[in-house]
Amino acid sequence: MNQNPEISIIVPVYNMEKYLSQCVESIMAQTFTEWELLLVDDGSKDNSGTMCDEWAKRDERIKVIHKENSGQADSRNMALQMAKGRYIGFADSDDWTEPTMYATMLSTAKQHDADIVICGYWDEYTNKSKVYNDDNYIVEYTRDEALERLIYDNEIRSYLWDKLFKREVLTDEMPKGMIFEDYAIMPRWFANAQKIVSVHVPLYHYRQRRGSTIYSDPAKTRYMFFRAEQMRCKFLIEKSIMPGRAEEWQAYLCKVGVQESKRIAREIKDKVLALRYIESIAQELKDFPESVTSLLTKKTQRRLQRLVNNPKRFYATLRFSRLFVMGGKTPEKDLYEK
Repeated sequence: MNQNPEISIIVPVYNMEKYLSQCVESIMAQTFTEWELLLVDDGSKDNSGTMCDEWAKRDERIKVIHKENSGQADSRNMALQMAKGRYIGFADSDDWTEPTMYATMLSTAKQHDADIVICGYWDEYTNKSKVYNDDNYIVEYTRDEALERLIYDNEIRSYLWDKLFKREVLTDEMPKGMIFEDYAIMPRWFANAQKIVSVHVPLYHYRQRRGSTIYSDPAKTRYMFFRAEQMRCKFLIEKSIMPGRAEEWQAYLCKVGVQESKRIAREIKDKVLALRYIESIAQELKDFPESVTSLLTKKTQRRLQRLVNNPKRFYATLRFSRLFVMGGKTPEKDLYEK
């Protein structure tokens, strides 16, 4: 076995015996062979850990790390410390790759001297697939061009699995104990890159399933997305990324805060639970000056003002409007409790 593989592929595993074979076997079937696969068993309670060990016996390029359950971010951080590859790729244990994925991305990285390469992908639902970036061309970005698109979720998304990274850009660990750790860390890694290339060929299959982490607790998920956005904003400002645009980043954070509070109000029937998160977001947004809030649309400004001035009224109004639109019953009076 090559002791210095070109690519290290990191896959955190937790109770994935149903899907794990498809993921691992798709990596083993890669046309590019100079890789190592780091399977991190995060304290699985099913047969996943044993399955990982069996694959390691079959292929010396596969290494297994067994650890107590501490979350995907900690699993990935641990694997990064052990990875020997010049390039780093990530995959989720319930997804799968096209056979040419890493050959295509590595050759693109070398041909264009890119620090990060992005590929197209499929969202895989139970009865359908939806493809993204399948028009078969290549786009080059400078650091700032890519960062702007990443921040605004325009052309470049904050996923881990559709990217190949040069090892040296991954200088910061992922934040532990949170959902959307990939979303929170991505601007830090992109800020270390000089050139980013997107190859518009779909090479990864992302499985959309209701049992995944982001669907298990919708109120917490919405709140943690806001917290991840807050971490991104703080980093951009503290490190003076694209100086002179700090108020723009803060305005975008306000927009996300209003958006996620609105979604919590409309989706979560439990008033106490919903208000716990809505009031937390309101507290974080209450002190932004007019120079920031004036960058928002008039509609978002009004919603922001309602949110920070009276979170309970904000929740009640949106719950009522949802019930009205959905043809539901008139909400109970205590919904309007002040």
